[in-house]
Amino acid sequence: MAVTILSFKLKLLFISVSFKGFGSREQFLTGSDFKTSYGVRHMSDNYMAIKMFDEGIAAYLRGDFKASIKIFTQALNHDSKFALAYSSRGAAHLKSGHTRKAISDFNRAIRLNPNYARAHHLRGLAYERMGNFAGAYLNFDRALEIDPDLTVAYRKRDCVLDKSVDDCIEIEDLEMADHLAAMRIALFSADKKAA
Repeated sequence: MAVTILSFKLKLLFISVSFKGFGSREQFLTGSDFKTSYGVRHMSDNYMAIKMFDEGIAAYLRGDFKASIKIFTQALNHDSKFALAYSSRGAAHLKSGHTRKAISDFNRAIRLNPNYARAHHLRGLAYERMGNFAGAYLNFDRALEIDPDLTVAYRKRDCVLDKSVDDCIEIEDLEMADHLAAMRIALFSADKKAA
């Protein structure tokens, strides 16, 4: 049952790592969509790496970014080629205000899987935070080349192009609240079914 719950959580994932800029419910992936959109290359076959990753996601969702960074690091100690763990740790670094560390992790995830659209999107968010709108635009654009269905990247690309970042943040806050509510319902339903 634990593997089923983990699998369900990974399918819903990137758990859109509940990051500002991650889209609404249409961002959820399931089954073959998950494998074709993100490929197996950013996943791990190492049980301990996946177990630690799952714990890191739980800490992230609780808002304990310091703990999630530590746990994602432990997952990477078990599998140094776990691109999803790098991008998730990068998202936690970004939420903690460590933008350069976040970019370093996104770079590693992209080196491991150059076609990892979410990692490009996240790196774009980091560049945007640094005020590097050209770098942000290029990353959002690359994410869309890889995954044209990544709707949030269209909005972010438009925001940095217009440099109307403040207006975009307000809209994304509302979208994120909707997204997190749907995520909690989905995770609660999965836990209930497993019990």
